[in-house]
Amino acid sequence: LYVSQPSLSRTIHNMEQELKMTLFGRSNHGIQLTEDGKKVYHYGKHVLKELKALEDYTMFHRMELPTKLSVAVCGIFLSGLLLNEYYEKNQANRMELLLHEVHLETVLNQVATLACELGIVTVFDQQLPHFKRVLEIKRLEYEEIGVSPIYVHIGQNNPSFDRPSLTLEELYRYPLICLPDDYFSSLRSLTGVQAFPKSRFEKQMTMNNIHSIISLIANSEAIFIGSRWSGKDLNNSRIHSLPLENGEQEQRLLILKRKQEKLTPSAASFREIFLSHYGE
Repeated sequence: LYVSQPSLSRTIHNMEQELKMTLFGRSNHGIQLTEDGKKVYHYGKHVLKELKALEDYTMFHRMELPTKLSVAVCGIFLSGLLLNEYYEKNQANRMELLLHEVHLETVLNQVATLACELGIVTVFDQQLPHFKRVLEIKRLEYEEIGVSPIYVHIGQNNPSFDRPSLTLEELYRYPLICLPDDYFSSLRSLTGVQAFPKSRFEKQMTMNNIHSIISLIANSEAIFIGSRWSGKDLNNSRIHSLPLENGEQEQRLLILKRKQEKLTPSAASFREIFLSHYGE
């Protein structure tokens, strides 16, 4: 106990005087707890346990919990400037931002099942009626940010790198980078440009990682069908975004969320920053 015998005896005596009961019985065989002493012992153990729980509780609430946000993304290269601004404006010392690069169908599922709070997608006009029906079924809503014609992303190793624009027929001479097919891409079974199927491209490569796609575009002749929203950021990666001549299809940039649910502060902040970068 790290206390002297006289000091311990004095403490026990003071407790008995204060509680007005005898805690220990003394005999020739030593000292042992009385019935009152046993009750005080068990009550004391309970009190100490509750005090420890209170200390743990106050320590937990003094700890800064991380700010968490999960966003599912399809069809757009998110700007590094956007992510940097979100980082700068977030005052939390601990933050967690998870970006899920998936196909369109998975974005809907992840937002609907609470795996992600927000979804950011591009949708071709011919996909939009089916897309809206699925939104209703999954109790999701969308906010339209803008409309873009078809753009072609090409790197400096592509012979058309310095061209101001490209025609449909010119596209087919180059390898095509595709995202994995899902229900919505199968609706059109096209590249998203007029009525020409992907089979017109002799060489194709399906990829699901945005950074790998950017690297391949920058270092090969391969092209990627996209929109104007990624053009400015891709220029920093030695990639040009050229409009497609006489392209009839357009894409819509949408933010998805669950119906009748208020966004968390981190999601609301991300949405506001996204609008400042991509809104029209």
